[in-house]
Amino acid sequence: MKKMIKKIILLLVIFLIIAGFLIVKGSGYDLKDKEDRKAFAKAYFSWTSNVVSNIADLTANAIKMDWLPKS
Repeated sequence: MKKMIKKIILLLVIFLIIAGFLIVKGSGYDLKDKEDRKAFAKAYFSWTSNVVSNIADLTANAIKMDWLPKS
């Protein structure tokens, strides 16, 4: 069980790093510049907030569904 949790955390960290890289490349931020770092942080945390919100919406909709077979 511990190995699986470690793998999930590792995959999550890799996913977040790749997402950050894509945001930097897609927006052309220069992370050596203070203003670009601030803009990147704002974009990154906005993106992560949207991801969390979408997962919460998806979970709420899945819970509302009727999963029992009709008899």
